Amino acid sequence: MHTHAAEKTIEGVQNAYNAIAEHFSQTRYAPWKSVDDLLDAYVQSGENVVDIGCGNGRFVESFRLRGIHYTGTDLSPELLAQAEKKYPAEKFVRANMEHLPFPDGSFDHALLIASFHHIPSYEKRAATLKEIARIIKSGGMIMMTNWNLHQTRYWRLHVRTYIARCFRDSTLDRGDVLVPWKSQTGELKAERYYHSFTRAELQALGKESRLTMVEQYYELHGKHVAARKGQNIVTVLKK
Repeated sequence: MHTHAAEKTIEGVQNAYNAIAEHFSQTRYAPWKSVDDLLDAYVQSGENVVDIGCGNGRFVESFRLRGIHYTGTDLSPELLAQAEKKYPAEKFVRANMEHLPFPDGSFDHALLIASFHHIPSYEKRAATLKEIARIIKSGGMIMMTNWNLHQTRYWRLHVRTYIARCFRDSTLDRGDVLVPWKSQTGELKAERYYHSFTRAELQALGKESRLTMVEQYYELHGKHVAARKGQNIVTVLKK
């Protein structure tokens, strides 16, 4: 995907989440066991962690319970408004994760839950990961989850991408999909760009950013599972 198309795609992701922010917040509020497990394994009480792609701030309570200092960033002003309304005492910053407004080594660790997969093009993903590494301290962890879009239930989306790339003027790359968001009545409200990562691609991105792979696995409801059953790929990289 060339640069202009990638920028338009990022703008499209922002617009999509602005459009669905209220419904998103009504349906995305419960804590994740996988997030709790990552915080328990890698973060100490009193440390500073940035939640990149924080959305409506759904993980704030997990931080508070563990005495972890929270900063949330997101590209969508509508989602940030939801977060600030619910958690007025916390710090939220509107930012594109490719250009984060923090000095080098500002945080002990970074958390990216279901957000990195919205970055289009390998070049932008590589640049973004390097930028995230810049703002954490040496020895800090980048803990992320990305949707496992290679599950059977997503094959139809990949077929749509294949057809678009073959027969239409599509800017999507191999592995890119558009995931619809529908209202409670079934009305299509938005389509969100996702990249369907493989473990190998995430490993290559980490290596290019001079990060060490600590662990990587597929998870479903907080349990380690086989690739075909995994809802997410969990990746932990060390600076």
